[in-house]
Amino acid sequence: MKQYDKALEYNDLALKYANKLKDGYYYKLSTAGSIASIYRRKGDYETAINKYSQILENENLLAYDSSFYATTISNRAHSKFLSGIKNKNDIEKPFREAIEISKAVDNYVTEIYTYFYLSKYFESIKETDSAKKYIDKAYKISKSYKMNDFLLETLVFNASLKRDSSEFFLKEHIKLNDSLISAERSIRNKFARINLETDKIQKEKEIVSETEYSFNCSVVYFSHNLTFILCC
Repeated sequence: MKQYDKALEYNDLALKYANKLKDGYYYKLSTAGSIASIYRRKGDYETAINKYSQILENENLLAYDSSFYATTISNRAHSKFLSGIKNKNDIEKPFREAIEISKAVDNYVTEIYTYFYLSKYFESIKETDSAKKYIDKAYKISKSYKMNDFLLETLVFNASLKRDSSEFFLKEHIKLNDSLISAERSIRNKFARINLETDKIQKEKEIVSETEYSFNCSVVYFSHNLTFILCC
């Protein structure tokens, strides 16, 4: 939702709780990764790079969680790329390492977006053939796993890279986007109906409750010719 400050606030709270845990090492790492990614999405690339670098200072990270290590080096390289760095050792080398590790441990999510990032990198240095090669990989894997968010991005980038077949990719993008919007509306309508029916049931319960309360609390007394009705 792009509410970055609020996201950072809750991640900071998560980190405080993780620090209190006896075996909170993994939670501290994953939360630190989330914080770094928020700074990257926020556009604060320098802070993001520093946060990712702090995570990678954990010497046992590769052995402890190679999948998370791959994700971190990929995200740090992408942050460097977004900040304007295009040095091969800073960008291409960690991307390739992240891909190899991700393939070995079947981390297809990191594999997909690292291919996407690598394609962006090659496009920026005018190596169009390599850019097309890696966006194809990202496109095929995201489609096979039905990773729709990634798939939408790869379709747009495919259309911009491949002018001769841009119409095909744009049509596929429109079709997928429309189906996702329809699904989202269906879910939203479903919850709206649940809320409406819940409110209706609650109101019916309140009416029944009030009726029962009124009936139970009404006491009629007869004294001579007078009738007294006392209500609680």
